[in-house]
Amino acid sequence: MLKRLRIWQKFTLIAIAFCIPIVVLAYFLLIETQKVIDFSRAEVDGLSYLAPLRKLVVDVSLHRDLSMAVLWDASFKEQLDKVDAAVEADFKAAQAEDAKYADQFGKTEQLKEVRQHWQSLRANTATMNAASSFDHHGTLLRLAMRLTYEIGNASNLILDPDVDSYYLVDALIFKIPKLHEEISQARAIGAALYASGGQGDENSTRRQQILALFIRIDDALNQHIEFVRYALSFNARTKAALEGSLDENKREVKAFVANVEKKLTGGEAVPAREFIAAATKPLDVQQALWDKVADELYRLLQVRVSTYNRNRLIEIAAVAVALALTMLLLSVVVRAITRPIAHLAAVADRISLGDMDATIDVDSRDEIGELAERFRRMQVSLKAAMDALEKQGDLD
Repeated sequence: MLKRLRIWQKFTLIAIAFCIPIVVLAYFLLIETQKVIDFSRAEVDGLSYLAPLRKLVVDVSLHRDLSMAVLWDASFKEQLDKVDAAVEADFKAAQAEDAKYADQFGKTEQLKEVRQHWQSLRANTATMNAASSFDHHGTLLRLAMRLTYEIGNASNLILDPDVDSYYLVDALIFKIPKLHEEISQARAIGAALYASGGQGDENSTRRQQILALFIRIDDALNQHIEFVRYALSFNARTKAALEGSLDENKREVKAFVANVEKKLTGGEAVPAREFIAAATKPLDVQQALWDKVADELYRLLQVRVSTYNRNRLIEIAAVAVALALTMLLLSVVVRAITRPIAHLAAVADRISLGDMDATIDVDSRDEIGELAERFRRMQVSLKAAMDALEKQGDLD
């Protein structure tokens, strides 16, 4: 078959043979780049889903703590009802996010389970004692946090490969919520302690529980500060965005623990509303830190997606340029070979018709140039032979 092809067709086959590996390698490279882009986009989606879940956990924690106070002080009922409505709004927001990502994350049934537990708790809150209310709220919070972990896993957040964003993810999903829960438990137990008057053996136990929680709070605070600071050490912009909030969070938590610990050890009575407000302040600051960490993580993920999209375009452009240059070089080489061959073929036709003065216009130094030189010598020899024959004919 190759014998039937013209030279330019044979060169085209050679060019295609060289282009195929380039195209194949580029294809697999683009597939890998797309996988990384999809990985990071799933993280962005997971971050979007986590926001209402985080708000849900915060509001359920406050609902637990106020429920403890309401058992002894009905003046907290109005505030509890507002938080009850906020939790309902949080579930609606979470369900809206789940509707967007149901196929992607597949956590609809788990969200329904969390909501069912909330509805059961909500229906029986009025009949629960302090221990039962605390336990049922704790179960609900554990279910919500488990859903948070699984969303983090399903969305690749927990598997994040970059150092700075990895530590932010860990702080966002594990460390900050752990510190929040420890402080919130102290708020719940303190609400029961001070709303009930602070007397009796049961309240003595509550004082000891709060003091024990302060040790856990200090441990959780150090862990979450350490992890966030790891992220800050790898990225100057992240450091500028989060360092102030991290320091403020540390100050507020330390101040709350020191103030309450002093009053507990001194036996000082504190109004329940004042204690709840004091405990809520570091939690509010901590939630502001969570929001800023989430915003910074979102920025890092968007930068990563933009970078990989740009790299993908560069890869496509590089392959396109390589193929274009290959075709251009092929065209130049084929033209450089076929034109002189065609010229020599035309000259050979003219010589065969008796035109011994046909000009051979080939000046290359390659094999075709050598062939042209041989044509010239043949042309000279034929012309000399023709001239000799003519002279011989004249003599005869």
